[in-house]
Amino acid sequence: MRPRFILLDHSLKDLGGHHYSYAQSVLQAAEQAGFTPVLATHRNFRQRAAFDARWAVHPVFAHASYSRYTLDKQALSPRQQFSPPQGLWQRLRRRYINWRRERIAQAFAEGCARLFASVPLQPDDHVFVATASELDLAGLAKFLRHGDAPASGRWHLQFHFGIFKGRDPDYAPQAAAGLAMRESLATALHGLDHLRLSFYCTTEALTRQYQLLNVARFATLPYPVHQLFSTPQPLRLTPRPARIACLGHSRREKGYSHLPQLLGGLREYLNTGRARLVLQTRNATDCERLAAAARLDLAAIEPAPAGLDLQHYAGLVRGSDIGVLLYSGERYYDRCSGVLLEMLVAGVPVVVPAASWLSEQIAASNQDWLAELEALGGIAHSVPNLTAPRQPVQTMHEFGGGNENLLLRFSWRAPRQPGYFLRLQLLQQTAAGTLRTEHIVGPAPGDATIRLLLRLHPGCRQASLSWSNAFHDTPLELEAISMTEIPGPALPLGAVGLTIADSSHAADATRDILDHIAHYRRRTAAFAAHCARSHNAAAVVAQLVDTQQEPA
Repeated sequence: MRPRFILLDHSLKDLGGHHYSYAQSVLQAAEQAGFTPVLATHRNFRQRAAFDARWAVHPVFAHASYSRYTLDKQALSPRQQFSPPQGLWQRLRRRYINWRRERIAQAFAEGCARLFASVPLQPDDHVFVATASELDLAGLAKFLRHGDAPASGRWHLQFHFGIFKGRDPDYAPQAAAGLAMRESLATALHGLDHLRLSFYCTTEALTRQYQLLNVARFATLPYPVHQLFSTPQPLRLTPRPARIACLGHSRREKGYSHLPQLLGGLREYLNTGRARLVLQTRNATDCERLAAAARLDLAAIEPAPAGLDLQHYAGLVRGSDIGVLLYSGERYYDRCSGVLLEMLVAGVPVVVPAASWLSEQIAASNQDWLAELEALGGIAHSVPNLTAPRQPVQTMHEFGGGNENLLLRFSWRAPRQPGYFLRLQLLQQTAAGTLRTEHIVGPAPGDATIRLLLRLHPGCRQASLSWSNAFHDTPLELEAISMTEIPGPALPLGAVGLTIADSSHAADATRDILDHIAHYRRRTAAFAAHCARSHNAAAVVAQLVDTQQEPA
């Protein structure tokens, strides 16, 4: 009998979102690796026919992983307060919250009991909880401590959401949140040392958070993208209209409230037929309201159903020319985005928030492009080494005029810890007034040089650069700073996409991609194969079943 690969995703209720494509990809890879696939879902899952008929599917779980009662920062309501409750109402509320947490954990334990009564575990089986919270671990621990629970098999739990808000330097003042999570995980793991348990996160930033708890070893597991997104297709280098896509569920942290501002900045492209917005929505009237708010022709916005099946959704992604992700950089600092990876695997250039996990995914490719531009030469300006505190430090510069490209180059000396970012503001004095652009960049890996291409207005003769720590008080030390004016017309500012300091810059970034669409599409098409290799289900399964990896 072949060993089984048992994937538990109690958040899998239907074919919408990423839960279905994730399970489909990973179970296919597990089968190719020699395992018999088994899937356990939420009890409301009814689309059994969407999976291979040979796979066993068990809809056994009563609750999804996402809950307002978890301790992670994805909780749907304001997070539980960690200070001692004051007053009768607060004590009653705390008691109710604890009761709800206990019931959710117990329900997960009962779902496991139903599943493994039908699927008795063997020593070589692997069980993968794809979307886990600390309450799911508590429930799993309840099940594993039961007298009839299996002691064999290898258990894997993957955590998607962080413990702390903000970025690494913001974590220390949130010690109470870390302590609450640590106590929950440690209590669940007590007495389970004899079992083979392994823990994972979807990003390096998340892994750092959970490692701070010092209760178990966490590893980073790549997020797989279904092979449908990398299906070869003709490359549209000069699309008309260019399809600007905003896809995925319209949750608050995805910035859909900023769409009128984006579209208003692209009115000249949208109303003339040069571009069109493709918007996934559950309500067709959303497009009418959006067109009215941005003063656009309704034909400039193309609605796409929110609940597309995988085949049609992948076609929608592959048919896009630009992906705009107006996400919160803070919320997505430690959180991965399946939509972004699908875009990149499909060869679609993107606009993403700076100082986030999303911006990290395109940084290296963009730096490679800017390194190529250095060879073009130009008028060089040297800048003294400087320290950038929270309050901006300004440097003034005179320019010859006529050169629209300014390549900034510097090295990041300190601090080298994760979570620090530099904010750069370029103020240009022109006959029409002052133009302001803003960029946020982080340190490059190792001691690599950081490059940033800025756009000079043709009439600019004088400009100032403002340097500051983007989010924190610690001064940033920069060295080997230089600026080079590159002659000729405006060059593309990036290669596979652009990062924006905030949503007010999204239209400018999108215009740059529209104006150089052939360049961006060629670069992203070349990058797509690399991204697909890094985010494929076979690599996920290989890491999970690696017999050399010791459990936590």
